Amino acid sequence: MNNPELIWRSNTPIADFLRKWHRVTAFLGATIVLATFLVKDEKRDSIKDEIEKVENARATYLIREGEGDSLVRMANIQTALEGSAAPPKITDKELRDAIEGFNRQLAWAWERVLPKETDADNLVRFANSVPDVPKDLKEQTAGLSESVKTLAKRIDADIVWRTNEHTAKDFSAESEEISKMNVTLEGKYDDSKIRLKELADSAITTREDQLRLWTHGSNILFVLGWIVGLTGKTFGFES
Repeated sequence: MNNPELIWRSNTPIADFLRKWHRVTAFLGATIVLATFLVKDEKRDSIKDEIEKVENARATYLIREGEGDSLVRMANIQTALEGSAAPPKITDKELRDAIEGFNRQLAWAWERVLPKETDADNLVRFANSVPDVPKDLKEQTAGLSESVKTLAKRIDADIVWRTNEHTAKDFSAESEEISKMNVTLEGKYDDSKIRLKELADSAITTREDQLRLWTHGSNILFVLGWIVGLTGKTFGFES
């Protein structure tokens, strides 16, 4: 049993088959080894590129998140100050409270919502770089910037609108509308941001797992190809 010749000189069906087809077996082994190298390198590079793309998109978004936010906020507050000349003393408490509530909603929009226009554009770029983003999330993210612009136009109109005489009911109604827009926009923005970050993290984790599987699988295939090729060579020895 220690004599290697016994391996390829035996008369078992498998040995007969391998002796007959030893060239095919050797070629098959070499093909497996070569294919393993080519596929492994191409697939590994492809997965690495995908991981790098998502990581770069996430890092870029995190860097840009809030970029210019302070400047936009300062500009909006300055606009608010310029457009809010001291109103005459209002003795009607209901009207005064309605105006104060209205002004609070404008301040909320100027300070927290309108500056998100830049971030909304960044979110769109982020969403385009993350794989497998659901259709509803893409549509929601794509509509954020336009929604902010719509709110901005309404705020600009309200700066003029509030200089005219209106009833407490008018101010309360407009305040409620602005509040709804503020809440809706902030909610959609925060939801899009959280979901996109989760999707990016999940995509990176999934592709890292794929990379490990491809690496282990290619190593196994390489060994298998080497064994098959060596077997073909062994049974091809002359008697």
